[in-house]
Amino acid sequence: MEAILTILIPTYDRPDKVKALVNQLLPQRSGQWKLVIFDNHSPTPVRDLVPEDVEVVRHSANIGSGGNFPRCFEYAQTEWVWLIGDDDTIDPDGVQRALDAIAMYPDAAVINFGAPGFTDSRTTPVICHGMDEYLARCDSPTHMVWMSANIYARKHYLANLRYGYRFGNTMSCQYVLLLLALLDGKEVVLLPDVVTRPPAEAPPDAGNHGERVLSQVALLDLPFTARQRKAFAQMLHKSFAKLISDAIHTCYLVDSGIERSETLYLFSLRWSHMVIAERSFVVGAAALACRIMLGNKLGRFLLRSLAYAKGKLTGKKFVAEAARPRFFRA
Repeated sequence: MEAILTILIPTYDRPDKVKALVNQLLPQRSGQWKLVIFDNHSPTPVRDLVPEDVEVVRHSANIGSGGNFPRCFEYAQTEWVWLIGDDDTIDPDGVQRALDAIAMYPDAAVINFGAPGFTDSRTTPVICHGMDEYLARCDSPTHMVWMSANIYARKHYLANLRYGYRFGNTMSCQYVLLLLALLDGKEVVLLPDVVTRPPAEAPPDAGNHGERVLSQVALLDLPFTARQRKAFAQMLHKSFAKLISDAIHTCYLVDSGIERSETLYLFSLRWSHMVIAERSFVVGAAALACRIMLGNKLGRFLLRSLAYAKGKLTGKKFVAEAARPRFFRA
């Protein structure tokens, strides 16, 4: 039986996690799919961690996740491709359910599975034909970026793969390919089924503030129409909620003394770009006010007080993420 699906695991220096994921996948093996691990020159070679019959591609140098992800897409030769994060988990019947979905939606460019807490409102499959339907019907843009939730049809992404490399700095090659498929008018299927699950807690090397800022700014440079760009920007950020969250997060980073100038610059970059995309004077005025507050101690005190008050009301304490840049993690 010829395989129709390739599962690819891009990984760097997470030996215990990648071994655990492989051990979840091996009992599900069948002739319909193959497994390949892309080792981004980890200090401990993945070849030494997994059975000999598991294919491992080891790069001669760490090319970053921005290079490793599109390299996975380029390497695959089967009709369908599925990238799974090395720190994620898969259900015991996850692969078979993925194969069933492929059989049910053979014309899709991307099949997106659900995730607890992100897509709980999904009760039936939703099929989006092109970007306009996606913007109107997508329930969780944050979830759509999650690599492990998406299975891609090779024939639809291959022509756009160069843009996966071009937007490598976004840390979201997989989402770029999904968006380009929609801009080409292709079909994306949103399913309620959960087959993979993210880690309960984000690992300490899961990225940093600067990478996320650059990522979301760059995505707006895809070839949207003006109306689509505005709608996409609003869908990504929900404007004021995201602005306040971002301002409070930036406040904590500035007060910690870590990468102060870079953090303030990236905040300004993100929100000036967002204001242009949304064409909103109100968002612009609010973003400017936040930037002024971030630049002085009194303003940052007020922002921290806001975070404290919100925590008291909601019972959820705001925790600033680690701020040291980790651009060499992959």
